[in-house]
Amino acid sequence: AASSYLPKWMDLLGKIREGDAFSLDEQEKMDYIIDLRAEDIMTGEVVAVSPDSPINELMETFKETRFKSFPVVDKKNVLVGIVSLVDVIKSIEM
Repeated sequence: AASSYLPKWMDLLGKIREGDAFSLDEQEKMDYIIDLRAEDIMTGEVVAVSPDSPINELMETFKETRFKSFPVVDKKNVLVGIVSLVDVIKSIEM
């Protein structure tokens, strides 16, 4: 879904670089975006996995949540990495 918006955002960013005038609607969108913070757009429900999580469990977690990446945390809940669906697919292809 995000990729369908990318061309529109690229056009908008191109206008910024070229110094073109914005329509009122575009200016309102830019003002909205500029005021956003990570906490405004992040996923609130964090699903973390363990470094010891087996691949089959990771695949089930990806399937159930429909998330594309997860933080990997140790037993003390310290972030030790991030695992993505692409990482899992690449490991299976090897």
